Amino acid sequence: MDVTFDNDLVNAIGQIEALRQNLLRSSDCIEVHDCGAGSRVFKGKSRQVKKIARHVLQSKRVTFALLRVLIFWRSQGRSMKILEMGTSLGLTTAYFAASGWDVETWEGCQQTTNYARKNWKALGCDGQINSKVGTFMSLMEESQGGWDVVFLDGHHDRDATLAYVECLKTKLNPGGAILVDDIDWSKGMKEAWEKLLDDPHWNATMKWRGKG
Repeated sequence: MDVTFDNDLVNAIGQIEALRQNLLRSSDCIEVHDCGAGSRVFKGKSRQVKKIARHVLQSKRVTFALLRVLIFWRSQGRSMKILEMGTSLGLTTAYFAASGWDVETWEGCQQTTNYARKNWKALGCDGQINSKVGTFMSLMEESQGGWDVVFLDGHHDRDATLAYVECLKTKLNPGGAILVDDIDWSKGMKEAWEKLLDDPHWNATMKWRGKG
């Protein structure tokens, strides 16, 4: 996959990764309202930002790979609208914005969203991101859709994942794709992925680094 990185993009990646390092050293705490399947790492609502950065955020290797795919897709003259379901601290969102795509991101926790918005402002990419707060299903019901890619990175539950995908596939642009994170996270998520593999709606499926 031949992808060209200009100086602006290289600088943007450097700034995002510098922010990641700052988050890994942060002494901040936020009160997290978890609308999803809960956490295996955290107990209670108060969570240290540095632990979120260490255990929850997508790695540099993964986000860089996703960035390359989006840039390649853009180079093919395709439309470029992506939805991220699960904002967290906003680093993956910032990578999506750096790709030049039109980015929408959803998060169930207001304080987490506020922290992500602060991060985007520091990076100078806040104007490129449409950020919404609410439950995934309520936001989905309100939205007209029109996405080319959806990154489902939240509420890792079998029935919820299947319900989201069933709704999302009616809101994708023709040829659109859904990337489901953590398909090996639990028995339920494994079952959800196996069920999605049997859905004749999709003409191509793949598994990559715990994602489907």
